[in-house]
Amino acid sequence: MAVVSGVGIGGKQGLILRIESTSVSVHRVSLAGGGANADVTPLNTWDPRPFLTDQNGRRLFEEISRRVSQVTKQVGRIHGIGLTLPGTLRGESVVEGSSRLNIRDEVDVTTQFEAFGAPPTYVFHDAECMGLGEALSDGNAKVLSHDTFALLLVDEGVGASFFINGKPYRGAGVAGHIGRLVVEQHGTFNPTFASRGTLEVFAARPWVSQNVVNEYLCEKGKTGALAPTASSFRAAVDAAASGSMSRNLTFQQLADGMTSGDHVATSVLTDAAQYLSTAINAIITIMNPPLIVMGGGMILEIPGFYDLVVSHARRTAWAGSWNETTLRVARLGRDAQVSGAAYSLSRILTGGS
Repeated sequence: MAVVSGVGIGGKQGLILRIESTSVSVHRVSLAGGGANADVTPLNTWDPRPFLTDQNGRRLFEEISRRVSQVTKQVGRIHGIGLTLPGTLRGESVVEGSSRLNIRDEVDVTTQFEAFGAPPTYVFHDAECMGLGEALSDGNAKVLSHDTFALLLVDEGVGASFFINGKPYRGAGVAGHIGRLVVEQHGTFNPTFASRGTLEVFAARPWVSQNVVNEYLCEKGKTGALAPTASSFRAAVDAAASGSMSRNLTFQQLADGMTSGDHVATSVLTDAAQYLSTAINAIITIMNPPLIVMGGGMILEIPGFYDLVVSHARRTAWAGSWNETTLRVARLGRDAQVSGAAYSLSRILTGGS
């Protein structure tokens, strides 16, 4: 059970659904009347991938609405729903697009769920929610003793969220899409971003997997190359290279390659760390936040990768800004995303600012 700072609202309860391309985790949020805490209780997890087939997300949202109805029968009235997901959002209602959820057309989620007969529904960005959750990890509404900080999420994609004076900074609307930053003008073409050499093609898990497979294929069949049977990591890479699974290496498999020192993995992860350090130094130089929190599977699940990123960032940083910024690993992982969404939903339900 997680504790989220919030405002008591007379025993109302909501649902938080953390959505990514591989799972939807459902949590109930119970806010005690007059209290200062909200209890977040996990309910269930299910696979959304069979429902990611249409460009406006309708099948996904219909399935969520159906499952919410089942939950409502079990727990009683739901006063609000918070969806925390990757993508480009506008306000708390509109998803302009989410490549990882195959949503290409703009969709007003609040209106669509209302048509399904669901409770009031709001959307929150995954990186922003994770940042809020980390900010609340000390059990109060302070931002880890900082009013201004950045969160860098390196996972299935690469995103960031910025907080200034304790509030999310969105710029003209989409600040933080750091995965779109071009770090190598002659790099691999990313069809989603219609651009070459974006950070995501070097540092996000699916692309790291692809790059590891490509590195493996460069030496496969040549004298002196390690055989697929040389290690469980090599076997996994060979299997991924043999079919259409080149982007399917898991965080654990990448971690195996890193910890075993296999150059097929370490060379790709070193490149990823170098390009991530470029993005970090851009954030430090332009924004100079007192704190950067780094989370996501690439950071949390691959031993040594975070230290590699920091090492490259330190060597290329300007000391004047580097020495005023602290980097650290996220404390809560994906729990922070749920906590941040719960906090955001409670603010809406209570009319808080």
